Amino acid sequence: MSRPTLVAIDDHKKIGNESPSRATMLANSVVVCDGDFCMEEYEDMPWRKVWDRAAFSRDINAMPDDFTRLFWIMLPIALSRDGTTLADFSYLKGKLFPLRRDVTDIMISDALEWCVNRGMVLRYEVDGESHIYQVSFREDQGPRGREAPSPFPSPPDIKSSTDSRVEENRIEVEQNRKRIYVEESDINTHPAVLVFKEVIREDPIPVQAEEIVKWVKDVDMWRVCVKEWALRGYRLNDVRGMLEWYRDGIPSTKRELIDEQEWIR
Repeated sequence: MSRPTLVAIDDHKKIGNESPSRATMLANSVVVCDGDFCMEEYEDMPWRKVWDRAAFSRDINAMPDDFTRLFWIMLPIALSRDGTTLADFSYLKGKLFPLRRDVTDIMISDALEWCVNRGMVLRYEVDGESHIYQVSFREDQGPRGREAPSPFPSPPDIKSSTDSRVEENRIEVEQNRKRIYVEESDINTHPAVLVFKEVIREDPIPVQAEEIVKWVKDVDMWRVCVKEWALRGYRLNDVRGMLEWYRDGIPSTKRELIDEQEWIR
């Protein structure tokens, strides 16, 4: 029996007697021919992208909990090359969380429902079977032509829905980037943050700066707390401790307690 001949789909060039693994390296999808029989093969392990702009997405940041965010980030794994899949909770759980015993169909249902209501996912039916389509899939993942064809039917009006949503996402991300930049600039120049920098001689990390701005209203009192904290030799990055002093008052030292008792006598 002759060895199968491998032909790349992309350029239809004969690869000859290359092994299947070598053929996969040369072209992600190949046609395996043995005599008159030909079989089309595709990527065994489709891959998906996660973009850093997701951190600035108002949709993701507005999600009700971290599981919904995890569901959304993981969802492309369960999608075909067209961004479609079954709207079946057990199917999605098996695809996205196969080793998670704590994930239930109800959790999947709630997360999916939120995404559908937000307009991030389209739900549609074909021949009585429910499917979903991730609206931003085409923009996020790019061309996926080397993957196997989708076994799921496409939703109606897929192009118009996708194009409008993609443009909305692009505008939203840019607005969020500008807003976050402005907010960070305002925080770094806040009087309470400047006091911290002046006394400690270091910049607080962003989350510390946010807490300082959130709680400190009396800058003079804050200065006294930060300075006393440093003088007593406590950790200079313990902003929580400084804020507790600001809220509850600076605790007396042993020396101060002794002096107070002697004064009372």
